[in-house]
Amino acid sequence: MSAKHLMPEVNAAVERLLELADRMKYEEFGFLDKDVVNIDKVIDSMHELEKERRGAHDLLETETIHASILRHKLQFLPPSIKSEIKERQHDLEGDYSTLLPERISASKEHEDIIQELNEKMAEKAGLQIVLNETRDQVRQTNQNIVDLEDGILQLKEDLIHERTEARHEKRNLNNLL
Repeated sequence: MSAKHLMPEVNAAVERLLELADRMKYEEFGFLDKDVVNIDKVIDSMHELEKERRGAHDLLETETIHASILRHKLQFLPPSIKSEIKERQHDLEGDYSTLLPERISASKEHEDIIQELNEKMAEKAGLQIVLNETRDQVRQTNQNIVDLEDGILQLKEDLIHERTEARHEKRNLNNLL
């Protein structure tokens, strides 16, 4: 990272650390090379911290701009939202007044259809009752016919039996005379 992009305070600290590293390289102070490398690590860490600080600063600026935009919207949008709501409400009321006669007509038509359907259902129920009664009468009439046929058959048998007895009696009487 170049020294131009760093804050002046960080630049000054890096320069002092570099001077310290140069002094530490001389044997008269007794520092080892690894001690000098540690100063390089400190400088790298300072660069990283500066990079993080700049990122945080940029983020803060971005968030500040967003907050400013939101404050502006809070100040000026509520009236525009209210006017938009009023406009939409006016449109909906117009639609309602336009659709109301159609709704009333559809409701009346629906009631008429329901009334007609109820009448047809009542008529059907009445016809079903008449049909059931007619079916019962037909069954009873058929039963009466069967009973009459049985009665006629019984009468014929009885008549045949009486004729036979009458013939026997006539023969017996004729034989007696």
